[in-house]
Amino acid sequence: MGGTSSVQLAMLGLDSAGKTTLLYRLKFDQYTETSQTIGFNCEKIMGVTERTKGILFKIWDAGGQDKIRPLWRSYTSELPAGQVWSTQATCAVTGEGLMEAMDLMCELIEKRKKTKKKR
Repeated sequence: MGGTSSVQLAMLGLDSAGKTTLLYRLKFDQYTETSQTIGFNCEKIMGVTERTKGILFKIWDAGGQDKIRPLWRSYTSELPAGQVWSTQATCAVTGEGLMEAMDLMCELIEKRKKTKKKR
């Protein structure tokens, strides 16, 4: 993506799916035991791979309990038509797949920016 930039991401998923563990694995580069998220967590994480260096990721981890899911609309209601959604296999406990997921996220963001410029 080049230069210094920032990106906001919302991590949504069912309860006990590992979202918070994944968030803290990215933040601290180690497994951190977590408890159920009530509401949300938000962390700023600087990219570390060649593709993500210089990018500050602000990642929102929204709780996945039944009663909280309706709040997900807060994160998705103003998304433009044709919004890109992505699923990437990762393991928050071992860290396997996390750097590849961040690289994929950058690739999707770059493609989206190029598409916007063409319009």
